[in-house]
Amino acid sequence: MTRSSASRRAFGAAVLAGLLGPAGAHAAGGGFWITPARIDARVERGTLLAPVVVGNDTGRTLAVTATVLLADQGLDGLPTWTLTPAAVREGRTVARVSPATFRLAPRQQRKVRLRVVGRAPRRGRGTYGVLLLSAVGARPATASRSFVSSRIRLSANLLLRYGGGGAAAGGAEALRAAQGPGRSLVFAAQVRNTGDLHGRPRARLRVRDRDGRLVARATFPTGNVLPGARRELTTAVRRVLPAGTYTARVVVDLGARRTTRDLRLRLVAPGTLPTPDLRIDALPVPEVAPGAAVTAEVVLRNAGTAPAAVTGEAALGRPGSERPDARVPVTGAPLAPGGRLTVRLALPPVAEGDRRLTVTLRDGDRTVATRSVTFQARARASAWTRFLDWAAAHVAQVLAGLGLLLVVGTLLAVVLVRRALRRARAAAAAHPERVLEHV
Repeated sequence: MTRSSASRRAFGAAVLAGLLGPAGAHAAGGGFWITPARIDARVERGTLLAPVVVGNDTGRTLAVTATVLLADQGLDGLPTWTLTPAAVREGRTVARVSPATFRLAPRQQRKVRLRVVGRAPRRGRGTYGVLLLSAVGARPATASRSFVSSRIRLSANLLLRYGGGGAAAGGAEALRAAQGPGRSLVFAAQVRNTGDLHGRPRARLRVRDRDGRLVARATFPTGNVLPGARRELTTAVRRVLPAGTYTARVVVDLGARRTTRDLRLRLVAPGTLPTPDLRIDALPVPEVAPGAAVTAEVVLRNAGTAPAAVTGEAALGRPGSERPDARVPVTGAPLAPGGRLTVRLALPPVAEGDRRLTVTLRDGDRTVATRSVTFQARARASAWTRFLDWAAAHVAQVLAGLGLLLVVGTLLAVVLVRRALRRARAAAAAHPERVLEHV
């Protein structure tokens, strides 16, 4: 079984303390727990590490498996690892676990020990990994063949230092700002460890206005950074700063080195960064014949205060289906604040029937706007058939129109008849002899 990086990090956020966070006890829902959550020790081949205590407060017997795995570190500081046969074999060359499998009765505790078997460090002057403890409910003797038990995983994180030398080094590589909740500002500093041992950076933020006056300060919550790894530290400035131009500086101490990174930022309103706001203004229903390509247009608008990148996709499929029949990218030049853009979409031919077109706009992994329309692919009818279809769909309006025409025609006929009678009377009064001659 191999875990993707995203799933490993989600798992780590749920049940693992940060690989490099404070040591303590880990507990999973239901009362399965371990302590300590981290072992940071100087080692050599043959070193017996402090035991990890595993406890069972679940009220049922658990079957526990203990495995050592090498671990990496993500930008968020969480450990990343894979659980494969090859990874398990590699972990056995780092440390030997005793016991590797055991049963744990309710309210029982057990010590798990690790003895270092690796002769040399794997990463700089250290070796970094996890002791993964996996527990499932033991199968009762009276259980049926359909017995199913959930699996719980916890880990104690291993930071093993070889020899007496080595140190962390490096510092800040980048600083960025983003809009936080309300009118707060969130700053993220990316730190890289170029040394040969893990270390914990000390990071501070200072914000000055255009005249150089200090207007805000903050400290970054921190954690260890592995050799060769990058980690992003974040902090928030909750003071609402007036609109204007500012310079933010992060100062990072890692090992014996101090580094700084500056960021110029402009607030368009109190506590408000220029922010794009890409919206879908219109997505007209396309008219498509069966077997013909689908051509549609989507109208975009940037209602924000910063240029917006136009990235996304259009998906075409049957209504209610989770798998679209076709996807095409939605792209365009960056859209200036207040600007509008019409993007033409060219999708493959469709068979007769109902279809749904969904346009989704994204900013990285975040969905910023989405809109859908449903249409029917059908053969184009003749002009007479289209008129009859229109009349059937608008029968009330048609009848009202015909009634109005009848009323107007009747009134017009009455007016014309009266006008003719008046003219006839006038002619008879002016020339009575002609009337007599006619008679």
